[in-house]
Amino acid sequence: MFIESATMGGNCIAVKKDSPAKKPPASPKKTLKTVPASPTKKKGLTLTVFSFDALPEIEVFLFAKNDVDDGYLGSLRDYLNGNLGKHDDIDALKIHSLVDRRVAGSANCSMPQEDKPQYNRSLFFRYPMTGQSTIETRQAALQMLKRFFGKEGFNYHKYPITNITLSDKTNELKFSKLDDWFKDKTIQIILENDIAEQYQNDDFVDVFPAYAKRLLRGPHFGPFAKKLGFARLVYDEDSDEDE
Repeated sequence: MFIESATMGGNCIAVKKDSPAKKPPASPKKTLKTVPASPTKKKGLTLTVFSFDALPEIEVFLFAKNDVDDGYLGSLRDYLNGNLGKHDDIDALKIHSLVDRRVAGSANCSMPQEDKPQYNRSLFFRYPMTGQSTIETRQAALQMLKRFFGKEGFNYHKYPITNITLSDKTNELKFSKLDDWFKDKTIQIILENDIAEQYQNDDFVDVFPAYAKRLLRGPHFGPFAKKLGFARLVYDEDSDEDE
């Protein structure tokens, strides 16, 4: 059974759990078959948003069927690539991009879906036009996205999706770090947009050590983070504000 990506020698590998050895049956007789239970209704989809304490100008979104599989993001990917018709809500949101989700603590590994491990899990983010994420901007964005995913013609299902639960988890996730969620390339895009150009060098962690610790957790840093000096940054065990 497939579990997730893991890191070995700096590479992402698939980790599989061996099936337990089958025990011999207690009797060769046929077992009595139980009446199958009525099929349960599928769990609805959840659209989640949160913002970082260190980067309140960013809003991050997750669309999931459950804890291990994404919702139906193909329509959003196609829309962002210009392959679907116009949708005013999504245009107004100005979503930056849809990117692979990272296995937290890994050497830049993508997180696979459990039901379809050949596909990676994704997330997307945006910069609110107000310049900073607030309860109001997050709630408005959730409602706009719900209309998009639920509108016929903008999803890959015969009927519009209506069972979408909206969730703002900023209070729970605001002290998480960029590398808990994003891969190195996306982290570079975000940091280049956030940090003034004169500080995008090896002196960054020396000048702003406390701020740097709020951005990335490590221990695996991409080329741009290394350029900023993160590889030599010393993290205190109690440095996380959420612990």
